[in-house]
Amino acid sequence: YFVGAAITFFLSLIVDVIGWIHTINPLKRRLYSVICLTNFLAGATYITFLFDLGPTWPTVVNDRPFNPLIYVEWSATTSNLIFFIGHLSETSGYKVAVIIFFDVMMMAFGLFARLTREYSFKMELVSYLCAIPSMGGLYFMLTNATKNTVVQQDVESIKTLRFVTILVWAAFPVVYEVGKVGIINVSTEALFNTLLDINAKAIFSSVTFST
Repeated sequence: YFVGAAITFFLSLIVDVIGWIHTINPLKRRLYSVICLTNFLAGATYITFLFDLGPTWPTVVNDRPFNPLIYVEWSATTSNLIFFIGHLSETSGYKVAVIIFFDVMMMAFGLFARLTREYSFKMELVSYLCAIPSMGGLYFMLTNATKNTVVQQDVESIKTLRFVTILVWAAFPVVYEVGKVGIINVSTEALFNTLLDINAKAIFSSVTFST
């Protein structure tokens, strides 16, 4: 599945580069640049997974192995996507920065929770608390995007996109918790995370540019 993820992200990158080349609108070209960077970072990360180039660390609480690069990829690419959505929804730069801050803190404390036994629960709790303004901000921006759209068909598309995006982003911690208690093994957890990652980035960007 790492092969499939890498191929998906790099194919999306090629499509977005073609879109960038054929776009004369400065705003749309800037947004294409953000999505190109997002797909490149995601694709490059899965290449490192495929060839086992990154470090593998044990989760202190239950010794489940994980690659910390995934947290770096998530932090960088979700920040790009939030910036992208902020432009689409015409959200102020300050609000976008605050949402990105909480998003990165959510990732950081989630990583720390896997590395510390004594403070694991507290770190995990802080991570989930940071998810509230992060996810709330995401919902707020996508709702604003519907208000800034005059074509009814696009409004319905953005509403569907909002629902799917919130659902997919919220599914990541669910997969982590299910894996943490041993309901699914490490390979299944990685598979679910990969599928969610593709939906959260490659599919999101393609649907957005089609509206």
